[in-house]
Amino acid sequence: MKRIVITGIQGGVGATTVAANLTIALHSIEQKAHAIDMNPTNFMRLHFSMDPNNNDGWMLRRYHQEPWQQAGYQNHHQIPFVPFGELTEAQYQQQLTALQQQPMTLLNNISPENKEAESKSDWQIILLPEITSLQNFHRPLLDEADLVICVVRPDIQSYLSLQKNRHYQALHEKHNIKLLMNAFNANSEVSRDLQLVIKHEYQEMIIPTLMHFDTAVPEAVANLTSVLEAAPYSQAAQDYRSFAFWCLTHVNQEIMVTPNV
Repeated sequence: MKRIVITGIQGGVGATTVAANLTIALHSIEQKAHAIDMNPTNFMRLHFSMDPNNNDGWMLRRYHQEPWQQAGYQNHHQIPFVPFGELTEAQYQQQLTALQQQPMTLLNNISPENKEAESKSDWQIILLPEITSLQNFHRPLLDEADLVICVVRPDIQSYLSLQKNRHYQALHEKHNIKLLMNAFNANSEVSRDLQLVIKHEYQEMIIPTLMHFDTAVPEAVANLTSVLEAAPYSQAAQDYRSFAFWCLTHVNQEIMVTPNV
């Protein structure tokens, strides 16, 4: 199984949308993928047709001392995902403390027991909170990832965060992070200029697929589905399919170069 961990340089850059649609795009190219939402905002479920009033999720199951796998769901096309769940503040703080005391818990829980039975086409897409909100129990997931992606936007907020955010700098020093530019607006001079600046300054880290701004994305979320299902011929859907192909090629190449890691 290949594991991709996705975070955002800050909140609101679209990391949740990227993680959900990448999972579905991998399925569209005959890969088996499942998504796990580890962001307390619990919004990934909206891309997988889950009832917004359903508060189930792995963190809630953990609070009730039940197996997290029981919080597994599938969308209309049988694509598996695990929502975070909704807890009260007291419940969440209790679980947060427990995870901080045992930082390997998450990695151990989501790692397959029978690795020999894994398929080379199996992918695990993990959505983490934005970089500034990462906890010590997220570190083992980052350490074991085949690919760590940080989502940014071609705007001044993302650019300054890349330049000055100490959390990002610390993460960059330890992991071979790839940057994905999301919501590029070709009609905006600022978006065009900052896309070129970020690409120039971080060229070796930039994923070549550029995710364009597309109104089909928010419309799909409003209808509780993915953009690949709601608008399969849109620019965004095309971008996600290209992104999935890039992930497939890049991760397979990395595995071939470092087969014992």
